Amino acid sequence: MITEIEVKNFKTLRDVKIPLAPGITVMVGANNSGKSNALAVLKLLRGLERQPSAEAVAAMGGDASILSRDATDGLSISVRAALDGTAFGRLYVHSRGKQNPMFMKPLDFPASTEGSSLASRLDRQLGAFIAATSVHDLSVASLRESAIIQRESALEPDGRDVAAVLDNLAGDAPSLRDAIDETIRRAAHEVKRIVTRPGPTPGTKVLGVEEKDGRVYGADDMSDGLLLFIGLAVAAQLKTQTPCILAIEEPERGIHPRRLRDLLDQLLRLTKSGVQVVLTTHSPTLLDEFRDLPESVLIFDRDEKGTHVTRLSDRPDWAEQLKGAPLGELWYSGVLGGVPGR
Repeated sequence: MITEIEVKNFKTLRDVKIPLAPGITVMVGANNSGKSNALAVLKLLRGLERQPSAEAVAAMGGDASILSRDATDGLSISVRAALDGTAFGRLYVHSRGKQNPMFMKPLDFPASTEGSSLASRLDRQLGAFIAATSVHDLSVASLRESAIIQRESALEPDGRDVAAVLDNLAGDAPSLRDAIDETIRRAAHEVKRIVTRPGPTPGTKVLGVEEKDGRVYGADDMSDGLLLFIGLAVAAQLKTQTPCILAIEEPERGIHPRRLRDLLDQLLRLTKSGVQVVLTTHSPTLLDEFRDLPESVLIFDRDEKGTHVTRLSDRPDWAEQLKGAPLGELWYSGVLGGVPGR
């Protein structure tokens, strides 16, 4: 499990510590407060574990995109983790303009483990955990697109190629495919199962659903909310056997508030398999679900010095404030911060 990510000079994250809960972490704040930048850090870390560092930085837009404005120092990201009671981590450092811009070194390993097989194993596991991370910002238009059916298909961050992924799961991992259907049936009782239908060109397919009365609807005839819920269910189910971080940008978009509870139930089940979930949200309804988990709520604010992150449980007054109103209402009213200025 990753316990904290410390970031210096990445976009608006000039000097922040982002603690992560062992289960679900939910980030709230005004637009442009830095929540999406926190998810962008996860994207960069994933890229650094999967490709040469120069390519990973270029994929994020290069120095001009990732470095804080007027930053005199380079970018550094410290990832701290814990496994079986041992704390350890990695430090990633970027120097502006270097051809090979990132280097990584172990961080915070106990002296007793340095140079040992345990240290090597923990470092490999942390690298694999980061490499498997997924960050999704689902798009209805992308979920409706046809997908070329090929073996190497993967769910894209915006949901593109979902039909190809589902088609492959039907043959390669039918139990995962059935679990996705069951998740959708619990939330949308009229649906019997998800289907994939022939697309507009040979070798392509599109997403669809079969309802209990036998009627089949293609993606173009499905509601935005159902499409998004299917995309979220697929993204979550694909991680059930892979310890990692699953990050989702504003999962409440287009989804009925009652279905949010179904989504959170699925994500909570996912955390039992070693996945840490990170959500950004503007929904008081979703935030209310974390009333009894103040250590899971991060409040993002931004001023002229950049983004500031406060964990709700670190506020000395949080328990007293929560006695009087729902958590979502307190945040919406501005009592907790993390709302647009007036």
